[in-house]
Amino acid sequence: MNDRVVEHSKQLATELGCETDGSTKIHDCMKNKTAKEIIAATEKLDPIKNSMQKYKFQPRKDGEFFPFSPEVLMKESERIPFMIGVTDLEMGMMVHQPYHPILNRLAIPDDKKKTYNAKDLELFISDAVVPHWETGREGGRFRNALLEHFVDRDPSDDPEVYLKRAAELGSDLMITVPVFQDVELRRAHGEVTYLFMQTHAPKNCCGDPPIAKGAVHSNELAPLFGLSFWGKYEPDEDDIKFKNVLLDGFRNFIKTGSPSSPTQTWPPITKEHPTRHLVVQPEPEIQEEFLHDRMKFWTEELPNKVGVDILKKTRLPAAELHRQHTEL
Repeated sequence: MNDRVVEHSKQLATELGCETDGSTKIHDCMKNKTAKEIIAATEKLDPIKNSMQKYKFQPRKDGEFFPFSPEVLMKESERIPFMIGVTDLEMGMMVHQPYHPILNRLAIPDDKKKTYNAKDLELFISDAVVPHWETGREGGRFRNALLEHFVDRDPSDDPEVYLKRAAELGSDLMITVPVFQDVELRRAHGEVTYLFMQTHAPKNCCGDPPIAKGAVHSNELAPLFGLSFWGKYEPDEDDIKFKNVLLDGFRNFIKTGSPSSPTQTWPPITKEHPTRHLVVQPEPEIQEEFLHDRMKFWTEELPNKVGVDILKKTRLPAAELHRQHTEL
C-alpha cells in the first residue's frame, strides 16, 4: 500500500483519453467510461509488474477512503476474536509451479532449477525484489542487505539451497512478515488472536520429491476441496488428518469464537506468549517460536541495518512497528 498507484492511475487515465491534471478531472472522465473500456486499457498497460510488489493498482492511504493508517484504524476498531495463519513456504509456487502471466509471473523456469545458484538469486533480488527502477538509489542499502543475507550467507553448490532461499524471501516479504506484523498489532491492542501455521503439504504437491520442501500458498485447497495445481488428487491418511485438524478449528471458531476442541487445545497469543501458534499437520502441536530466525531478520536485523523509512516506503508499510527508539 503506497503512492506508486498514483503514477499508474494517471497512465491508465491517459490511455483512456482523460486529462490527468487533477483527481476531479480524472474521476469525472473515468465515470463516463464503460467497464469494457477500462478493462481493455488496463490490459493494454499490463496490470501486473515484474516485481515482488505485484499489482499496479491497489489501495493507498489517501485520507479519504482510508482516513487513517491501517494501524490507527485497527486500534479504533471493535474488538472481536481473530484467527489468522500462514503456510511455512507461501511462495513455494515460484519453484514448484510453471510461469503464469498473472498468478505466477515470478516463477523460476524449469531449465534454471537444476543449475540455480548464488548469481541467479542475486539477479532475482536486484531485478524483482528491490529493483532500482522501482526503489531508486534509496533502495541500495535494502538491496545490499538482502544480498548479504540470502546470497552471501553460507555459500553452497546445491541449487536447492538457493531455490529454497528465493522461495523463503518471497514468502516472507509478500505474506508471512505482514501477517506477523498484523498479529503484533492485534496483541498490542488486546485483541484475542489465534495464530496457526500449515506445514503439511498434500501428497501430490510440489513434485516428487519436492524441490523446496514446505506447504505453499493455497495449500489447503486440495485436502478441503479436492482442487490441486499438480493434477489428479487422491488424499492419503495424513491429508485427511490434516484436513480434520483445520476444519475442526474453523468450525469451533465460527461457533464459539475459539478454535479449541475437546481433542485439541488451541490457545490465543498473549503478552507472555506473543507468537504461540498451532502447527497444523496430521499430528498438530503448539509451538512458541514462529519462524524465529526468519522473523528476527525482518523485524530486528534488517530495520537496524537499513532503517525503517525505506522499508515502509517500498515493501513493508508496517515496518514502523520495528523502529528502535534509542533517544534518552
